[in-house]
Amino acid sequence: MTRPRTTATGTPVRYRADYSDAERSWPMEPLFGDLATAQRRCEEELRAARDDGPALEFRWEADRGFPPESWRMEVCTPRLGQFVSTGYWVAIAGSSMDSTAPASHCGPRPAPEGAG
Repeated sequence: MTRPRTTATGTPVRYRADYSDAERSWPMEPLFGDLATAQRRCEEELRAARDDGPALEFRWEADRGFPPESWRMEVCTPRLGQFVSTGYWVAIAGSSMDSTAPASHCGPRPAPEGAG
């Protein structure tokens, strides 16, 4: 049996499922206690929104960190025939890749005008 991943303080890691586009991010609630459940939440949401939902194939790509902090969902539709990124992803809650973190994967927020 695989032990659950924990933070540096020993608390269990929680995962946030998220959907984002070029403009903003929509974190899904609740937080999840394991990665597979958070990923399944994203897959189920996309399946429910599409007529060809039962025929969709999914794969998850981890970020390059070690250990990874986020995973991007890719989907293959029967018509497209290849995997593409959809905007769904899962990140460790509170990590630098979490969409609700002060400085998310988009980089640090700009300093206010007149600062520095």
